[in-house]
Amino acid sequence: MIRLTSGKSAARRTETDERPNRSSGRNGEDAEAVPVRGQPPSCCGLATLEKVCVDTVESGFMTKDLALLIGPDQKWLSTTGFLEKVASNLEAEMAKW
Repeated sequence: MIRLTSGKSAARRTETDERPNRSSGRNGEDAEAVPVRGQPPSCCGLATLEKVCVDTVESGFMTKDLALLIGPDQKWLSTTGFLEKVASNLEAEMAKW
């Protein structure tokens, strides 16, 4: 894997180790693979968060930068208002688990 790092004058490429950085759980299993009782795997949480964010925007709740791409009459929320709406929708979605 190549990682870009920036120096004082210009960006430079550095080689990095190809092995994933994972901590081991019990019995040598990857910590990410060990589920927590009563909770879905972390990948489900990330997929749910992504779905909720997309659904929130598609239902018309968005920040001004996205609203302006749609048109001058599109209603928009402040960043705080948008995050509150996403949090509300995420809590409703997680209640289904």
